[in-house]
Amino acid sequence: MQLYSSYWVSLPTTVRAKMREYFGISRSTGTAVDGGRVVCDGSNEQDLSVVSVEKMQILLGSTETSFETLIEQTIKYFTDELEREQNERNEKDEDERVSIQKVEAEVLADAVEKLVETVTKRRGGRPKGSKNK
Repeated sequence: MQLYSSYWVSLPTTVRAKMREYFGISRSTGTAVDGGRVVCDGSNEQDLSVVSVEKMQILLGSTETSFETLIEQTIKYFTDELEREQNERNEKDEDERVSIQKVEAEVLADAVEKLVETVTKRRGGRPKGSKNK
């Protein structure tokens, strides 16, 4: 068995990119589009033949011999990896947002404190409208 280009182009672009990188899948042809649908992304069956049972077994640490089962597991592997990466980016973004909010709060608190000091000094320590008792 082997991976066919019609199945290959049906995979999400991000999964194909991960698989292309890991397996060293080349692009020996041009991209082909038919009716607004990509029918070839530049990789033909010969390019895709590098996705072998042996390489998928190594990736997955598996002794499975069925190409179909291995390709499904490989796609899931890369899909899960992409999801983990996205979650890590989201967590990092959230940490950065919280950090920025803390800095903004500190800057605002300092500005308010300086404003209060300035107003108090100008009025001789008494807020406007206060009465001496």
